[in-house]
Amino acid sequence: MQKIKYAASVLGVVLALTSSSGHAGECGYEKCWGAVAFGQTGRISYSFGKWSEKAAFRAANKSCKGHCNEIRTFYNECAAVARGADQKWSLSMAPTRELAQSRATMACSSNSWDCKIVVWACSR
Repeated sequence: MQKIKYAASVLGVVLALTSSSGHAGECGYEKCWGAVAFGQTGRISYSFGKWSEKAAFRAANKSCKGHCNEIRTFYNECAAVARGADQKWSLSMAPTRELAQSRATMACSSNSWDCKIVVWACSR
């Protein structure tokens, strides 16, 4: 009985470690590249935790399936896109998710109304 409890505990720790590191991306939580992509059709995509700028760009572009005409990369920071009711958008990058979202919303609000964050990603 002790062996079964121990094995279950070890398995739980292994699963927790492997599932949490999957959220960090390919390069973990170190200095990494990310990208956000968006298009006039309303399509939005992102990538994060990539080893290179090219890999981040390609991942975001692939996810867009040809519907994105703007792709912006970022390095070791966070990016956020806010979109207004009239489909105008704003992109901001900052050291934290909260700051990137706040800046994107403020920038969007200067040209549009009812701005909401539609995508964000952090590369670190």
